[in-house]
Amino acid sequence: MDAISWRLHLHRALETMYGAIGLAMELDLLHLEGNMAWVRVMADDFVHFRDAITTSTQYEDGEPVTLKVVRESSFFQGLVAPIRVNKFGT
Repeated sequence: MDAISWRLHLHRALETMYGAIGLAMELDLLHLEGNMAWVRVMADDFVHFRDAITTSTQYEDGEPVTLKVVRESSFFQGLVAPIRVNKFGT
C-alpha cells in the first residue's frame, strides 16, 4: 500500500471507533516497507490507536486489510532494534 492508502485505512479505523475525536488524533507515517508501516502517535493516544486499528475490518480491492501493532516503544531505537525472542519463543 502507498502512504495515502495507509493514512486512509488508519483514519477510517479511528473514525469508526471514536468518531470525530478519533480523526483529531495526530499520527505520522515514518516509514513504509512492503505491507508494514512505522507510525508515530502521541503516547497518550496509543491505547486508543491500538484499540481502533485492531478492531477495524476494512477491505482494499476486495481483499481484507489487517491492521495490527507488531511492536511499540517510547523510543525510536526500540523500534529499529532486532526483535528479541524470550525463552518461551514469543
